[in-house]
Amino acid sequence: MSGAWEPEPRQLLFLHRATAVIFADPSDYGGTVDALCSLVVPEVADWCAVDLICEDGTLARAAVRHRFPALNQAADELRQLPPAAGPIDPERVAAEGHAELAVSVDADPELRAARDRSDRAAELVRQLGISSFVCVPLLARGRRLGALTLAAGPSGRRFRADELPFAEELAARCALALDNARIFREGEEARRLAEEVARAKEDAARFGEQLLGIVSHDLRSPLAAVQASTQLALRRAGPDEALQRALRRASNSAERMGRMIEDLLDFTRARLGGGIPLSRREADLGKIARYAVEEAQAANPEHPLVHRLHYEKGEYDPDRMSQVVQNLIANALQHGAPRAPVVVETRPEPDAMVLEVSNQGQAIPAELLPELFEPFRRGAHGKARNLGLGLFIVREVVRSHGGTVEVSSSAQTTTFTVRLPRRA
Repeated sequence: MSGAWEPEPRQLLFLHRATAVIFADPSDYGGTVDALCSLVVPEVADWCAVDLICEDGTLARAAVRHRFPALNQAADELRQLPPAAGPIDPERVAAEGHAELAVSVDADPELRAARDRSDRAAELVRQLGISSFVCVPLLARGRRLGALTLAAGPSGRRFRADELPFAEELAARCALALDNARIFREGEEARRLAEEVARAKEDAARFGEQLLGIVSHDLRSPLAAVQASTQLALRRAGPDEALQRALRRASNSAERMGRMIEDLLDFTRARLGGGIPLSRREADLGKIARYAVEEAQAANPEHPLVHRLHYEKGEYDPDRMSQVVQNLIANALQHGAPRAPVVVETRPEPDAMVLEVSNQGQAIPAELLPELFEPFRRGAHGKARNLGLGLFIVREVVRSHGGTVEVSSSAQTTTFTVRLPRRA
């Protein structure tokens, strides 16, 4: 469109009305072209057609309207035929991006011959009547979307050369509305697809967690039978050392399997139930930590455990807090330097009690620190003898108490720090 073009007042008013109509609903791609045709006919043209480029590059007629309702049937039939029909060639206009204007079809022998062909499309064009037309490309944001055709016939009007900028401006606004509708539709499709993917992931995760819960729960009964039978066999094994060693290994394996099952149950409780349930009562965090240290020391006599404990009562779930201390000690023993001391400390702060478990050894890379408390994560070093749920359960139990857990790691020491409010 020429930059020097100034619309006449009636053209400017029509463009304002057209803008309001075609931008009314950004989600309605088809409604935009229908609304444009309804507005153009009969005020600007006797009939109007909008042809759009399909995904395969072909042109398809999206809308056509005639000023005389009796001829709309012919217009609808013409809509089903290839767009290049009669003297108008919207395919060329859409492909080349240049407008075509015919002030008088009768005055141009080539256009007149195209109109007077014997095929069905030319016959329909003659029924609709065409004495003058302007066909302009639909261009928006560097994209070629199709072509807009304004045709005159029964009314006797003619399209003049100075009306071409008006038609181009009308087409530009229509193209922008169509491209907005495309962007809106693609955005909605992307949002819908993202929602479907998210729902699928959520359903898959929930199914997996439910399955874990069911399996974990149903495994406890047969495992309890195995443990009871193993203990009974140990008591009756007599002096046979080889049999006793085999039974002790079986008993230890059953105990480890039992801990894994409890971890899986806690995992499913945390994921499906909104947190690990607590049974709070008056308890001393220092005593809880001391019992956990003594138990861990008995199971790992070759590994020194040092405790610096402050004894003070608060409102905790003692069984769950014992689980926290045990898991942190087990993690330190597993990933710390061999035979290096593990230090367990409790100390008071103004509004909280602090539990710290430290071990010496290789530093944890900084990029791995945020992932340590996620489920099914295992350290990059040390023996992997668990499911990778220990630190996840620590975090969930501490959160259920209203507390926080953090980790810091240097070249010498890795420390897990738990802060718990004294009261619920």
